[in-house]
Amino acid sequence: MTIRYLLAVILFFALLLGHMPTVLGSSDPGQAAWVNVRDYGALGDGATDDTASIQAAIDDAHARGVPTVVIPAGHYMVDSAGKTAAAALRVRSNLTIEIQSGATVELFPNDQRSHRMFYVLQCENVTFQGGGT
Repeated sequence: MTIRYLLAVILFFALLLGHMPTVLGSSDPGQAAWVNVRDYGALGDGATDDTASIQAAIDDAHARGVPTVVIPAGHYMVDSAGKTAAAALRVRSNLTIEIQSGATVELFPNDQRSHRMFYVLQCENVTFQGGGT
């Protein structure tokens, strides 16, 4: 392997890494294309209340203009009891909630008459997608 070839390979990967956000789908090189709820503390173990962690991911994505909140494989429990918005999670405008294959988002059982997992009111450009439930 020549030194010239090695330098070309290093330069290629340096350029690729420098433009990674664009490769991931963002038009702004400094902006992420998605946030992952696990990075905000969600465990997805089927027992822990992940409500605050998922809401933190939604709120941060909205505040930073990140278009997608990813909920990866796991069993996420959310609690709607006593919430002021009458739902567990408040969705914001211009967001995609991607519930990936193998992911389940479930409400904790409670004695409320109605149960709402997501609160989507006065929002626009909201999408739910993915192969999860």
